[in-house]
Amino acid sequence: MKRICNVMKEMKKAKGPLTPTATYILAARKTVASQYIARWNGGDKYQVIGALQDQHVVDVRNKTCTCRKWELIGIPCRHAIATLNEMSKDPEAKLDIYKWVHKVYFLETWKKAYSFKVEPIKGRSMWPKSECPTKLIPPPHRTQVGRPKKKRRQSEGERLSKKQKASQGDGVNAT
Repeated sequence: MKRICNVMKEMKKAKGPLTPTATYILAARKTVASQYIARWNGGDKYQVIGALQDQHVVDVRNKTCTCRKWELIGIPCRHAIATLNEMSKDPEAKLDIYKWVHKVYFLETWKKAYSFKVEPIKGRSMWPKSECPTKLIPPPHRTQVGRPKKKRRQSEGERLSKKQKASQGDGVNAT
């Protein structure tokens, strides 16, 4: 009940269309995305090249990237954001970055998920008495099959006796 109340307080403080965590992740990825260059292939795919010459392919139609963060998390990765920035340079395309984020991260979805209320319960003294016995007894002990070990386990130094020889052939006396 405490957690639900804490989430509801966070929802009241939240601003913008996304949850606070999603907003933070998206803002962090936007800053890193400025270091990437996206090149259009003529279709729905873009090749994104980073500062260290790492390359990824972003498919805008399927909302996928070869780094797989966009598919796994649902928030566009830095490569996808670089692609969306490249697409927004086109004067005909007016792109809203929130359109590319999964609906789970929207504040409205969050509010719907936490719209229910948990009813408080009475104290333990007011609970109805049960007919079940109050003392629970453990199951009876059964001896396992097989011969039990009689000796204690010897340490490495005790394993060689006076009559045994070490692997190199030298005689070893144990004390």
